[in-house]
Amino acid sequence: MDIAVIVKFLAPCMPFLLAMGNKVAEGASQKVGEDIWNRAKAIWAKLQM
Repeated sequence: MDIAVIVKFLAPCMPFLLAMGNKVAEGASQKVGEDIWNRAKAIWAKLQM
């Protein structure tokens, strides 16, 4: 996958992904959509490995 595509996909989710331990993440699925949020979390988890 192209890095530009990953960045474009994750950009709207970054504030929530960076604050995962906070209550901010609770409303993330409402802001960006449930499906996008779940995909973003999966990609983020793989990038942190």
